[in-house]
Amino acid sequence: MLDSIRSGAKRVPGAVWLVRKLRQGRERIASEVSRFVERRLASEFWRSHRFDALPGQYALGCHSKESYVVATSDKMIGKRLYSRGTFDLQKLERALEILRVEQPDAMPEVLLDVGANVGSICIPAVKRGWVKRAIAFEPDAGNFRLLRINVLLNAIEDGVECHEVALGEVAGVATLAFNPDNHGDHRIVAGVSPGTGSREVAVHTLDSYLPPAGGSAWMVWLDVQGFEPEVLAGARRAIAAGCPIVMKFTPEDMDRRGTFGPLMDLIGQSPYTRFFDLDNPRTASTARPIAHLQHAADELRQRKSFTDLLFLPDPARSGAQPIL
Repeated sequence: MLDSIRSGAKRVPGAVWLVRKLRQGRERIASEVSRFVERRLASEFWRSHRFDALPGQYALGCHSKESYVVATSDKMIGKRLYSRGTFDLQKLERALEILRVEQPDAMPEVLLDVGANVGSICIPAVKRGWVKRAIAFEPDAGNFRLLRINVLLNAIEDGVECHEVALGEVAGVATLAFNPDNHGDHRIVAGVSPGTGSREVAVHTLDSYLPPAGGSAWMVWLDVQGFEPEVLAGARRAIAAGCPIVMKFTPEDMDRRGTFGPLMDLIGQSPYTRFFDLDNPRTASTARPIAHLQHAADELRQRKSFTDLLFLPDPARSGAQPIL
């Protein structure tokens, strides 16, 4: 009977065409549904939720440009790198865009990444060819282990030099306190002995890693949870040379540590004459004089916030300066 129905359908004008169109439509719908599901699963939203449900201690986030192994307990930088593939990288891009305008003949070749975490800044900077090489400093053993793994994973081991140390005003040791949920929030604490939730780490000075004389253009990227003034106090040669400095600017943290005043004195005696706020893309390219730094700090205190600032020397010093 089925054979007779099929045979009859073939004799109905347009029936075969209609069946084919319905079949093609069904296949198209299935294909679109499949692509939609794949896109959703690959989206940052779904990858973020998947991260929260991952078993085990570590996860591999693969993306089109860089890939990272991260700790599943890190709900900030690790989660962002797994779900998005970048963390704060747009600020480095803005800083480099400003430098191309302000000092095009002295673009940085070496990036000093202080507080490198698992490599979210130094790895793309080298892999994408924005700088020739990077020197990364990370005092936490867990972050440092992942930093080295990620450098190897991205095949740039010849371009990134890694050091498991904190940087400060003088060489010695310090206590690093851990944040179990945000591995980018580990921080140096003063007057505290190592114990549960903290450990002793080595401290070097940034100047001890600089060459004895000039050569390449250097850039400092500084994100160390309120310890920035102490790092800069140990970077007087870099400051005297006028190296571009990008610094996490957290006045409230510095007030608690009693380091805001010394930082202002250090900057005031330095060759830096202007700064740029990298957190606001609309005004990032607008230079503000160093005299406005106190006002910028007061604004941040009122909002209980922080920002990232790029410090540059007087335009007359925009050529590559010797490391004194």
